[in-house]
Amino acid sequence: MFFENLDFNTWLKIGLFTGGFLHFFVVVWVAKDIFHRSKSIIFQIISLIIVFFLPLYGLLLYILIRPYDTISEKTIKNLYLYMKLFECSECGAFNKDEFKYCHSCGADLKKQKKCSACKKNYNYYFNYCPFCKQKNGND
Repeated sequence: MFFENLDFNTWLKIGLFTGGFLHFFVVVWVAKDIFHRSKSIIFQIISLIIVFFLPLYGLLLYILIRPYDTISEKTIKNLYLYMKLFECSECGAFNKDEFKYCHSCGADLKKQKKCSACKKNYNYYFNYCPFCKQKNGND
């Protein structure tokens, strides 16, 4: 067979080539992964240096210290949280929908006004009635 005729130096070259090949792809994977997980240039460089100079241990260390979510996953989570919040008309702070008072300034968030056109209640701070588009007379 082919493998029986190989000497130690040939096996060493094959092993080093394979190890170098795998190391190269690990460094490329870490580079792509860290660019998707952090905007910090310093953290990106440190991660690449650790993985480059400590091949196996560096990869394990990187997996332990890397951010859990990618930047796009964080953006989606923040957008989801933002959609469940609304802005206080007094101070601009974002409050949860179930809050009755603003956590920042204490303004009444559930203050209601009756529309003069359709007679439905809506938030006092709205500029227009959300049911019939009648202008709010709070100005």
